[in-house]
Amino acid sequence: MIAPLAALLPSAGTHVSTTYADWAAAHDPGAAGAARDLVADVGSELAPSWTNPGRFVDTMAARARRLPRAHLPWFWDTVGHRLIGYGNRPAARAYGAARTAEAKHGLPVDPVYGRASALLFATGGAMPAKEFGARQRFLAATLEPVAAHAALDAFLMAWAGWSGDLAADLVRRVRASAKAAGYGDGEVARLVAAVLSGTRKKSVPDALLTAAGPFLAARPPQEPVTAGLVEVFPEGPPTAGRGCGC
Repeated sequence: MIAPLAALLPSAGTHVSTTYADWAAAHDPGAAGAARDLVADVGSELAPSWTNPGRFVDTMAARARRLPRAHLPWFWDTVGHRLIGYGNRPAARAYGAARTAEAKHGLPVDPVYGRASALLFATGGAMPAKEFGARQRFLAATLEPVAAHAALDAFLMAWAGWSGDLAADLVRRVRASAKAAGYGDGEVARLVAAVLSGTRKKSVPDALLTAAGPFLAARPPQEPVTAGLVEVFPEGPPTAGRGCGC
């Protein structure tokens, strides 16, 4: 019996991920040996590339061009796993390449694997901002509204804790998710405040601050969320009658 695809995600540390080789062993046994060799090459080629992980991704792109289409997401996810914690922007590039391959070639995406994979990359700080909309749509398409909103909450909180950029349209998308789940603007304010409070001093798009201001002014968050917002809003978190202070 073939194990669930989500079980292919690394459990002993992303830096030793063998996701691609494990997938090939279960789903394309004839290519299993070549996949194991390629994963070994990924490790050996990455070791001397810590100072230039972007160039390493370029090298992996040349390797990927030789692979069957169905192998591409699994290969790129494995490359991304290996980069998490060492070159998070290149890891995000690998994640994006995996999702691009799925879309370009019409490859099936296991819902449980897709959600777990996105959360893994977000938790590792390797999620490109442009993927936010796609992840929200994926959650909405694969879960009931309340569960989809809860999954979005977990995804955003994982993402907010690292240096990756936040999406400028985050408020609009959170509001759409909350509305679908039957929640009001109070839930929008809660989640947006929590995300902004956890941004750890990174730059926040002006459009996001402007959109968040009215929600936070109407429903001021409580401590310790408020303390985190002080660094995001230079004049302090928005309060009723003052607006966003941007």
